[in-house]
Parts: sequence; C-alpha cells; structure tokens
Amino acid sequence: MRAVYCIQYGGVENLKIVDAPTPILGKKDILVQVFGSSVQTADWRIRTLQMPDGMKFLARLFFGFKSPKQPIFGTEFAGRVVAIGDSVTRFKIGDDVVAATGAKYGAHAEFAKISEDGVLTKKPSSLKFEDVASLPFGGITALDFLKYKAKVGSGDKVLINGASGAVGVAAIQIAKILGAHVTAVCGTQNADFVKSLGADRVIDYTKTKFWDQNEKYDVIFDIVGELKISHFLSALAEKGKLVLIAAGISQMLEAVVRNLFSNRKILCGVTSESKEMLAEIVSLTESGKFRAIIAKEFPLDEIAQAHLLVESRHKRGNVVIRN
Repeated sequence: MRAVYCIQYGGVENLKIVDAPTPILGKKDILVQVFGSSVQTADWRIRTLQMPDGMKFLARLFFGFKSPKQPIFGTEFAGRVVAIGDSVTRFKIGDDVVAATGAKYGAHAEFAKISEDGVLTKKPSSLKFEDVASLPFGGITALDFLKYKAKVGSGDKVLINGASGAVGVAAIQIAKILGAHVTAVCGTQNADFVKSLGADRVIDYTKTKFWDQNEKYDVIFDIVGELKISHFLSALAEKGKLVLIAAGISQMLEAVVRNLFSNRKILCGVTSESKEMLAEIVSLTESGKFRAIIAKEFPLDEIAQAHLLVESRHKRGNVVIRN
C-alpha cells in the first residue's frame, strides 16, 4: 500500500511516499481503506520534536529516540471497511467509518488498522469522508475538556485562546452548544471567521491583552501554550476553571500545587478519547449543530505542504488529506 513514512525527526524532507506492507489484522481488528485523514498539531510536533516545555525527552521515550517507531503519522481517518478479523461483530465489510487512532497513529496511508473496540464509529451517509475525517481530534478534545471536565453550562462565560485552529473552531461550537457566552482570542484576519462560528465577542491578540481587561471568565480554554498561568488567573473568575491543552511539565507541576490551595482549578493532561464522544461529535455534525471546518485539502502526495501549513500555526480549522 502507499503510505507516508517519516524516516527521521526533522523537516518535511523526511516525509517520504513509500510502498509499505498492508497492516496484518488481529482477531478484533478491522482494515479500512482510507479516503480522508488530516494533519494535526501532533503530527508536526512529533516530526520536529518541538514539544511543550520538558516534553521532548518523554516524546523520544514514547515515540522512539533516533527515529519514529511508528513512521506513519496521522491520528484520525475516515474510510470504508475492506477486511475484518475473525472475532469482529460490530462492523462488516462495506461499512463506512470514522476513527481516531491517537498516539498509535497510522492514518496517512492507503489502508489503516484499528480495533473494533477503539475510538471508532460508523459514518452517516449524509456526511462526506473529508469532513468527518477532520472531526475526531478537535471535536473530542473540545467536548472532553469543555463538557465533561470543565462542565461548561448555560450562561457561563468562556474565553478561548487560539480560537481559529482545529481545536479552537471545535471549542467555539461546543461551548455555544452548551449555552455559553464565548469570547474568542485570535488575530485580526480571523475575527469575522470566528464570529461566523458563533463567537459572541472577539479579542484581537495583536492589539489587546485579554488579561489586562476588567473581565472575568468562568472557563478559560488555552490552546496556544505560550502564556504563563498567572496571565490566565488574572482573568479567571472565583471558582473558575483554566484548561491548558498544550501544557508543559512545569505548567503541569504548577497546576498540581495551585489546585491544592485555590478554588480556581487548572485542568491539563491528555484528552480522554472514547468511541462515545466520537459518536457524539458525529451526531452533532449530522444534525447540523456542529460544522466540520476545513482550511485546505491536499492529496497524499502533497503531505509535506500540509505539514508546513499546520506548522505555520496560522490556518483556519483543519487540514485534510485526500486519498
């Protein structure tokens, strides 16, 4: 099968189209012909080893010291089931599915393998493969942290820092679905865009520091990972919650200490992916309450350009790969 291998850490020149072996199925696995996948922040961070503070060594320990142990990146995909293991009961050949592989990767290929018990659900016939392929990463992250961890409710004031990327566009929509008043922080060029997604207010970070305003938020959702915790706390309401999506080691340790002595809580760590949350996002999309936001689509042969666009950190929504 055709696949994109990252042969070593570094620049996009290390991404090579190769003829790779088709995955071998276990008894509970399904094999999917991939029609759409995405390039996300996780892909370029692993490729370059540009990690949040203190995370580079852990990344090498987990993903491989000299080169990636799993050379095929890609954390989400949509496609059609073409083979199943002997013990598979929930899916059959011909089913259209969407899946999140998480840290197992493997989506940037002609075929991908996933356990039927993994983060996997059927694709509604009304939705395009390219659209649903962009849903899991941002959608599940926003749903997990906003709905299930921060427990955003009707009337809550939510600030989203980094509102125009894959997680940001999902967070705006999820917060609005939950009934929140949303303030989106982004650049000048994206102000109208985030408003079109439902943001009630926009702060242009090139002109205004949100922490210098006399405004307090019930939940602050930070995706960028470049500010000190103290900046956020100055804008956080009493008993408010700060969500750090890209926290480094020092921020995680600071969060543990602060959480012991404050009514304001800091939430960080990895997303708790589940097939139930994926099904929820797909259902919200099918009903029209949630939209897949795609910045640009690339063929598999142009995946290097896709990586560069995501790495620029100036895209709107998701970058999709078509097979």
